[in-house]
Amino acid sequence: MTPVVPVYHPRREARRAVKQGYPRRLGTVRLCRSGEGIERLLQRHLVDAVVLDVKAAPELAQALPRFFPRFDMFQRLEWMTYDWRMRRAVSSASQVATNLGAVFIDDDSLKAINDNFQFSWPWPRQLYGRLIGELSAQGAKAVGFDILFRELHTPSPDTAVTLGETTFNSDDFFAWQSRKASNVVLAVMDEKMGNQWRVLLPADKFRTNAWMLGHITSDVDSDGVLRRAKAYYDDPAHGRFWHMGIVLAARALNVDLSKAVTLPGKTYIHAEVPPAFTWKYGDNAAESATVPAGAAGLDVVFRE
Repeated sequence: MTPVVPVYHPRREARRAVKQGYPRRLGTVRLCRSGEGIERLLQRHLVDAVVLDVKAAPELAQALPRFFPRFDMFQRLEWMTYDWRMRRAVSSASQVATNLGAVFIDDDSLKAINDNFQFSWPWPRQLYGRLIGELSAQGAKAVGFDILFRELHTPSPDTAVTLGETTFNSDDFFAWQSRKASNVVLAVMDEKMGNQWRVLLPADKFRTNAWMLGHITSDVDSDGVLRRAKAYYDDPAHGRFWHMGIVLAARALNVDLSKAVTLPGKTYIHAEVPPAFTWKYGDNAAESATVPAGAAGLDVVFRE
């Protein structure tokens, strides 16, 4: 007997759909009584989603990747268990950093700046310069901005800053404070050129006065959930850009990222490994690797 494979309409059969874990207000209804019928619907793109009983129709689960190359049932099961593990980890008590702070730009911040300084969004960069000065005075080892300062603002006397007899326009003040503090990390983002990662840099005035740059790129999985970020990206023209979180941590821990050891599938920062060794990853052939001089001490591993 051929199994019945239901595809629920979330509007017309909302109760049944939700009971089966199907989201509301999405999709198209079709009810097929054979795996072949579901395959025909998928081929003709007549359904948006399938609620599939794997035990009843294992052969259809194997056929789905033919029509949806990004569909991987086992990968989705892994994501489900990963999400469960993360929720368990968050719910349990753990040590947290006591020297890490975040400054958020929210509705209250926008209102406060508008009420007190009469500045609307986007804010003049002199405000970020003031923030750098204040945080550095309080002993911050590094200050990271996850904002892409891609363009320069037109100078205006309304946003200028006067210190003694010197007047800075807003962008110049931000750049000057960045150079003075020597601890500012600015964000870079990306644009995809085919399968190649290309960096979007801050304006030269800001980039050349920052201590370092860090990428803030993140790609969601095919189910729309963000679970990971790459430790670094390599740009063919500008070289390697580490994730901003890693850059900030390296600054705080006095770790030299230029001495990181990159191998297929893993990246070691200050790895405690022999100067020369053989490395094998998965089914790939064994490779010889050499550790840069001085790369010893802290062992941090990032897996691809």
